Amino acid sequence: MAYDTKEVLCGSCKLPLKGPSDPEPDSVFSCPSCGRSDTLQNVRRIVGEFVKEETARFMQKSIEKSVRGSKFIKATHKPIPKRDHKFIVALNL
Repeated sequence: MAYDTKEVLCGSCKLPLKGPSDPEPDSVFSCPSCGRSDTLQNVRRIVGEFVKEETARFMQKSIEKSVRGSKFIKATHKPIPKRDHKFIVALNL
């Protein structure tokens, strides 16, 4: 499996975060524009939540599209609420 590296972005400014080149879990990363900052450990957690939410939303839309014209299958779901995330990544779903 090939891994794709993505840059972590500020959730509001959409600019890449700045931080140490050899980070430790407690290293601080911050947005150069607005100053939002957090530790590497928290940044990873927040980005993970963002990826999980966006993937679920993508899967929901894919299932809806695939059964849209079916007389036999009906897809019902609860909409996934759109939240603001402190940090994000650009996903290609």
